[in-house]
Amino acid sequence: MDRPGIKIRGIYATALTRLLLEGGYRITDPSDAARERFSLDTDEGEPHDLEVRDRPDRQGVTVAGEWELTREIVVFLLLKLPDMVVSSFETPVNFGEQAKAAVEFPFGSKAYLDEVRSSVLPTVKNHHRLRLIDPRSLEKQEENLSQRPGDCDRVGAELYRALVFQPLALENLARIEHVRVDGKVIHLGEGPMAAADAAHRRVVVRRFFRGGRYDGLDLPIEEGDYALTECREGDMYVRHTYYSRKGRSKGVYVNINTPVELYPWGVRYVDLEIDVVRRGGQDPFVTDREKLKRITVQGFISPALEERASEAARQVIDLLRKDAGAGL
Repeated sequence: MDRPGIKIRGIYATALTRLLLEGGYRITDPSDAARERFSLDTDEGEPHDLEVRDRPDRQGVTVAGEWELTREIVVFLLLKLPDMVVSSFETPVNFGEQAKAAVEFPFGSKAYLDEVRSSVLPTVKNHHRLRLIDPRSLEKQEENLSQRPGDCDRVGAELYRALVFQPLALENLARIEHVRVDGKVIHLGEGPMAAADAAHRRVVVRRFFRGGRYDGLDLPIEEGDYALTECREGDMYVRHTYYSRKGRSKGVYVNINTPVELYPWGVRYVDLEIDVVRRGGQDPFVTDREKLKRITVQGFISPALEERASEAARQVIDLLRKDAGAGL
């Protein structure tokens, strides 16, 4: 009996087709490009049992089909991709309806899919992120790589500087997209850049506040307070250091998240719930461990990503203790 047929479309199609073929799945109704790249002998318009397409924001895909098959494919991808997040899974109410899931591909998952695609076609580093930003420039540069695949690293680095870091540094204003595991995007606000380090792919954003209290620090926000938010691409944490109007540190709040991604407009990551706090003059401590465990049990993230988040929190504790010892 034939395996269920899967139809794939969108910017992740080449990498996902390779992954699913290697997993023993059958691809139906492939695009012309996929038919040629994978030598697929299937009829155009052949019926499919499940469909994978880009989400509207193209930060991941939707998976739609019969319930068991949809669950199977989502779990297959969750275990393959290092930091994939299952943002939603809609179970059909009536018999015959499709199940539908939405998943996000953060930094590590995009990088993994870049590597998979590179086994099929010349592919620059950050290919899938660059396709979100400027697909025409990317395609133009990658077209020439078939004749000189050894230039992939150089071309990828040039595209990253031109399409991501330089526009971000020149704009001198960054927004922070703090994404919940359920897909809700929380904008932490825009702020001017206090620092931009291209060599280490690091930015520091200055943010100002109006009233309220600091989450985790148990302190009121006073007039003139501000934060320096440090984000380095690939780090599994974002550090917020809070200051009074006179520049006195009030404490540090470190968010643990999927590895940070930089874009020409700012920063994006998915929050993994667990955090580290250091109040003024006190030892740092971890908060919300139970929330991290809960999102794993609920199927938003894999156990492997849960362990990586816990390890990141332990590393942050060590870093903050060293900072305190140095008087920072």
